[in-house]
Parts: sequence; C-alpha cells; structure tokens
Amino acid sequence: MNLENLEQIKVPQPDPDEIKIQNLFTEVFREKQEPSERYAEATRRLTSFLIAGEKNRLTQEQIDEIKAGLEASSMITDEAEYVKKCSACLQPLLDWKKEDPRSFESKLRENVAEASGFIPLNETLTYGRYKDCIHIHVSPSETLRLSEKLVLIKDGFRKLRDILLADESIKEISATSWIVASNPGILEKLGFTIDGEIPKEMKDEHFENETRPVFNAHITRDEFIDKYK
Repeated sequence: MNLENLEQIKVPQPDPDEIKIQNLFTEVFREKQEPSERYAEATRRLTSFLIAGEKNRLTQEQIDEIKAGLEASSMITDEAEYVKKCSACLQPLLDWKKEDPRSFESKLRENVAEASGFIPLNETLTYGRYKDCIHIHVSPSETLRLSEKLVLIKDGFRKLRDILLADESIKEISATSWIVASNPGILEKLGFTIDGEIPKEMKDEHFENETRPVFNAHITRDEFIDKYK
C-alpha cells in the first residue's frame, strides 16, 4: 500500500441517528434494573411513536412488533446485547426518517415534548420551570429552514411573554444547549446574554451523551417582556 495515499482512505462514520438510539437504550438500561421497569421506561420515551394515528406512519403491526421486541429485550442482562437488540427494534423509525425526514422530525418533536414533560409553546419551542426560572428548549428542527425556525421561535416567545405577564413570580428565562454554543450571535439578537460553557459536573448530569460544547444563556423577565411586545 502506498502510504502517501493513506489520507485519501475514508473511514466509515457512525450514523448519528443510530448513536442517539443506542444512547437512549444505554440510559434506560443503566437507570432501570428490573425488566418490567426497563420496558416501561423504553416505551415511555417512545410514547408518541407507539400510538397509531394520522401523523404516525408506523402501522399498528409495526408498533406491536416494536413493543414486543422491546419487551423481550428487557429480559437481557448484558448491557451491550440489550442496546443492540433494542436498537434493532427501531429500524422502522430509521426507515421513516430516510423516506420522509420532515414528517418524521415533526413526530419526533411531538415525542420529545411528550416524553420530557416540557410544555409546548408551538411546534418547535417548549419550556419547563424550576423555581423562578423558565428554561426553554428548541425541539429537533434539522429539516426546517433557518427562517422557519426564527418565525416559530419568535411566535413561541410572544406566547411566553403572555405567560410572564400572567405570573409575576417568573424572574428569568434561560436556554442551555449546544445550540447556544453554536449560535451565540443569534441568541444575542434574540435578547439573551451568553453566560458561556456550563460546568463539567452539570454537563455530566444533564447532557451525558452530548459531545459538543454546551452553553447557557439568559434574559431577565423585564428584558424579555420589553423585547417581545
């Protein structure tokens, strides 16, 4: 082999979606010890995908097969084997994404909101609350153009402003994500102050499988209300 040509050899890269699925089942395996608990947690995290409906391209037969596969896999005691078997059960989801990424992502956003317990403001923006702080989350939106994302974010912010006006106990709005780290200029234009990268301990606890930098940003209640009149 000509060593000078080594840099031209392309090493196959792992599929990001497959990695996300593997991380999901790794978390489930480590969090839940009993088979019944593992099955319940796995199906909870996939709840929207496992209910037949107009926006779900999976057939009832496919849904039943996924649930049966996850239930059978919950008896496996080896982590690597469990993750492998459960991941294989979700091949219909990967097929759906490949065939129609936009409709798949729309369903994924619905599932993220359902599984996380966050409150939807619109299709893209959700939020949760801790004490006197609202933390906002942008749901998966790779298939949306930047202009579409910004329209939805601003629409969600106007709805969030109404919530702030109705609840004076909310003092701050924060955003913590790799998105903040990758797009600090956009967040600043939206009125946020960039706080920088979060501590390692916080990332290990809340963003265990995120390899990208995670930044925090915030805006005060009064600043937010004034900006999104």
